[in-house]
Amino acid sequence: AAAALALLLLLRCCCSCAAAACALLLRLAAACMLPLFGAAAAFALLLFRACCFCAVVVYLFPSFPFAQLTYLKADVSTINPIVDTPIVDIPILIVGLAPGMHGANKTGKPFVGDASGELLHATLKQLELQDKVIITNAVKCLPIKNLPNMKEVKNCSQYLVQELERHARQPTPVVLSLGGVAHRAVIGAMGLRQADYSFRHKAVHDLQKLMLVNSYHCSRYNTQTGRLTPAMFKSALAEAKALARL
Repeated sequence: AAAALALLLLLRCCCSCAAAACALLLRLAAACMLPLFGAAAAFALLLFRACCFCAVVVYLFPSFPFAQLTYLKADVSTINPIVDTPIVDIPILIVGLAPGMHGANKTGKPFVGDASGELLHATLKQLELQDKVIITNAVKCLPIKNLPNMKEVKNCSQYLVQELERHARQPTPVVLSLGGVAHRAVIGAMGLRQADYSFRHKAVHDLQKLMLVNSYHCSRYNTQTGRLTPAMFKSALAEAKALARL
């Protein structure tokens, strides 16, 4: 059963995720878990079409998994990976955290369908940047408890590396990171030392291959608490626009 599941995961997921899932299944077998539990767990895994099985499995399997599935709301029946970004000549790449439960996980488009996207797209419209940005996320699937952790960031980094390498070929490549997690994901994907690039709102970092602009994440929490105002967010986006020479 473990070998069969490993094959399925390797066909549909990244290798690190498949390895994590197989390791957990072997752990269950070693603990003499009931075969029925193993079959049910394998079936539950196959219901998820995401690439970050590792995070889901690690969270669900240490205890009785189906009791933990309540973190998924009733209107979210699956986890949809948002991996591919369009290959077009666009000077600004916006990197967020992860697909939101009621946003990209449902719509298939980053920052579409949730409160974070409302501020982002309204600001892009004000600055006439709607067709001059590509939007992606550091984590490609709905994270556990709707909050990404660094393990998930690491497992998804291979996709961000490809996106950044492709974006660096632009004449004036600029990346806008939304939040500290996205900032650290970009620095890690570029193979740079985190200590050399501290996150702060509207900070500008020269990464040689591209310019990185920091902004607090445009989440509802940040805007409601006053940590990020529409004017602050517009200022950070305007900085990215200026660096991209738009």
